[in-house]
Amino acid sequence: MFLNEFPTGTTVNLRVSVKGHTIKLNTDILEPVKKKSRKYGYGIVCNPVVVNDRLINFKNFPVMVDIFDKSTNRVCRFRASAVALDARHKKLFIFSQNPSKVVENRCAHRVPCVFKVIIKFEDHTKVIQGRTHDISYNGASFIFDKEECDCKVGDKFTVSIFDEEEHVYKTEGKVVRIIEDFNPDLVFLGVRFAKDKLRGLVSRLQMKETRLRKE
Repeated sequence: MFLNEFPTGTTVNLRVSVKGHTIKLNTDILEPVKKKSRKYGYGIVCNPVVVNDRLINFKNFPVMVDIFDKSTNRVCRFRASAVALDARHKKLFIFSQNPSKVVENRCAHRVPCVFKVIIKFEDHTKVIQGRTHDISYNGASFIFDKEECDCKVGDKFTVSIFDEEEHVYKTEGKVVRIIEDFNPDLVFLGVRFAKDKLRGLVSRLQMKETRLRKE
């Protein structure tokens, strides 16, 4: 994503480097800068940052910009090419030349995998089948047919995960996010596991991933 693609009201976290120290500040987006600057790139207009009644001037200090993208549950990071107040000190302009780098927003690394999944939601008698997209010790991404999967954020479930040798791993969890716009026929569920019952499976996948990278 580029900096000007985030909607009005989005929180912007700023990490400012001052004499070897990092200062964390935040503001929010008032509006995107509609036209790309040839010199500075893509921009957003934000509220000025005031700390202890002091207006912060970012001139000559390196600034990194972190914005949480709700659609992907990831933090998007930008290196600011310019950060400056307008003449009346009523608006803060932030520009970045390049698209964001995605920062991992999880406490455990996810490993890509495609395993069969059979899930049963707590309030439903229906059992549905799908597949994994990625998995970690404490969560995963599941993909199901949209017509089959009728659930909402917060729904609890029990799930059986079948690895490539048809070994079954069972655990419980809840839905933490739902994405439906990446494919008209599928639904993408971000889930968090209630108990760490998948350590053996995930450890094996992580070792395999590390080995492939070395090769």
